[in-house]
Parts: sequence; structure tokens; C-alpha cells
Amino acid sequence: MPAHLSFKEAAAVPLSALTIVQALAILDTRPGDKLFIPGGTGGFGQIVVPYAKSQGLFVTVSGSGSARALAERLGVDEFIDYITQDYTDMLTGYDYVIDPRGAGEFSKQMKILKPGSKLLSLNAGPNARFANQSTDLATAKKILFSLLGAPFDGIAKWQKKSYDFLYVQPNGQQLAAFTQYLEKTNIKPVIDSEYPFDQVNAAIAKIATGHSQGKVLLNVEDGGE
Repeated sequence: MPAHLSFKEAAAVPLSALTIVQALAILDTRPGDKLFIPGGTGGFGQIVVPYAKSQGLFVTVSGSGSARALAERLGVDEFIDYITQDYTDMLTGYDYVIDPRGAGEFSKQMKILKPGSKLLSLNAGPNARFANQSTDLATAKKILFSLLGAPFDGIAKWQKKSYDFLYVQPNGQQLAAFTQYLEKTNIKPVIDSEYPFDQVNAAIAKIATGHSQGKVLLNVEDGGE
């Protein structure tokens, strides 16, 4: 646990931390490369953006206009107001997209990528490469995932790009290294809101809106304490 964080702040770190570390490993990024993160000003982006910048990447995010100041504090190189701007008209020649939203904008995200580039999704769905790299999957599931991901793989191959899916894995060594990074930079996650466990549906609904300005926490503390 990072020494400068409270328990609540520390609880907001691990999933996003492991996501960006494992995502950048899959993408095999290099300093100076250009990365786009749709909706990169929420709880996910507040951990991910500073770390991506620390790896030398040029980072662009989209968000509502009210999130522009937050994006600038995070250190983004370019901000897209998705309400008034279409990023497909503004961005081109990008090396990577990390998509936390799903399949809805797959075609738009592919459009801004240059040939040889990579789109990594956290939600759109698994594909053949993910299935083949997952040694603990049954053969039937590997076939199913390959079929589900075929449309994504087909479009990517036709455009001379690649598609990957990330299902985040627990990794103590990566968290330990990320703890050192957080303590060195003194970065803290922003907490948007906290819900008691009996309001779990309200917490999920808050996340589903996509409008949270930071992490949404669920308090699972024993009610007797």
C-alpha cells in the first residue's frame, strides 16, 4: 500500500494500475508514440494518463467540456470535448487506442489509427489472439472467443492494423512496482463518491452513466464495526 494514500485512496488504485501496466505491455509502446483514450478523464484515466505520460507517450483523451481542467491537470497533450467535437475529424496517425467503453465506437477508433497500429479494448470482447494466449481456457471457449472476435480481427486485418482484448490479471509484482511509482510522484486517485454496500445498485448506476469525476467506491465494511 502506498505510504501517502489512505485506505480508501489505495482501494481506488489496483484495477486501473494493473490495466495500464498490462495494456502498455501488450501494445509494446515506445516513447513519442501517440495514444488515444476515449473518456480518459474518469476514475480510470486519472490513474492511467499520468502513468502513460511517465512512459513518454503523447496522450489524447476525450471527455465532457467540464472535464477539460481536470484533463490538463493530469497532463494530457490534447483534449477532445466529445459534445462539441468529433475526434475522427481531429485525430489521425495515432499508434494506439485503449478503449474502456466497448464495441460502439470500434470503427471510429480504427479510423484514427495509422497502418501497423493497435487498438486494445477492455470491453468490446475477446478474440482469437486472446483465446490462444489464455492457457487455462477450454477448447470450446477458445473457439467461441475466436468467433466472437472475428469481426474485430477482420476489420483490423483489412486495414493493416491489429485488435487486442485485455482481461486484467492479478499481479503482485506489478502492483509493488506501481506503488513505488505512486510514492515517487505523490499521485493520488480522485474519489468521486462512496456508497454503502446496501446501495450497490446505485453505485453501479453511477458508473454506468460515464459521468463520474473519479473513482466510485463501494464500502464493504462490516456493519457491526
